[in-house]
Amino acid sequence: MMTTSLNSRKTRLSHWLHHHGESLASSLSRLRQAPMSSISVLLLIAIAFVVPIAIHIAFHAVNSVTAQWDQDKQITLFLHADIDLPQAHALAASLQQQLAISKARAIDKQQVLSSFTQDTQYALLGESGSDNNPLPHIIELAPSEQADLEQLAGLFATHPDVDQTQFDWLWFQRLEAISQLILTIQWVMSVMLMLTVALIIVNVVRWEIASRMAEIEIIKLVGASDSYVQRPFLYYGGLLGMIGALLAIGLTSLSCWLINQSLSPLMTLFNSEFRLIGLDLSQAMILLFIGIIIGLSSAAIASRVKIVAIT
Repeated sequence: MMTTSLNSRKTRLSHWLHHHGESLASSLSRLRQAPMSSISVLLLIAIAFVVPIAIHIAFHAVNSVTAQWDQDKQITLFLHADIDLPQAHALAASLQQQLAISKARAIDKQQVLSSFTQDTQYALLGESGSDNNPLPHIIELAPSEQADLEQLAGLFATHPDVDQTQFDWLWFQRLEAISQLILTIQWVMSVMLMLTVALIIVNVVRWEIASRMAEIEIIKLVGASDSYVQRPFLYYGGLLGMIGALLAIGLTSLSCWLINQSLSPLMTLFNSEFRLIGLDLSQAMILLFIGIIIGLSSAAIASRVKIVAIT
């Protein structure tokens, strides 16, 4: 009795696995039978995936550059002309001890002039000598992460030894706000385009079911369950999502390579290493998983509604 039961279970498992294999083979065959329509649908799915990926790659590429700017941001204090270099050093040490400053460095006005002439075309100004140097000594400050930038701005604006303050904290705040806006746009676009992918697969699966309606009716008449009839369409939807995601990964890599080839001469002129970096292996696997899940879910919704309605 136990042997008969065990053999029956093995037989059912064998039939179940065999039907899964047949369903996968049938889905691949359906894609090959209509290559032009299959390619069109797959490219639509791939492009829908590529758009949020492109925003993600561009955001992180720009963010990596601006993050370095954020680390290098500093406050420059231009001292009054009557403040000599020892007083500037003493003021720098005092500011670092008393305020939320991680680093303070006084710079001699002659060094400031040399740096200015190197960065500009006013070479004759640097040759005029220290007696005619119009620039004051300066102090470069690096605020700590906990510093209240608005409070620092107010303190330096009223400091008796400071003539002018170069303070870019507002610019950085605006940059961060823009970054957050781009991140929000990325998520909104991702959700909308994932829904677009789902709708594409739902409609394709519904068309596929409609084209095989007579076959489905006969299978159900001989006693096939809804899940049995659904299985090939689930594989079909899963394949659409998976292949669309694979195409999106390939298109993204190709696009990054082409753009980087064009960017390379420009970045060389600007002495920059900025470049677009495509998806890494873990990100590609996540996208592939998302594509399969969207394909299976969409196919399940479409096939469940259509097949259950068939009596």
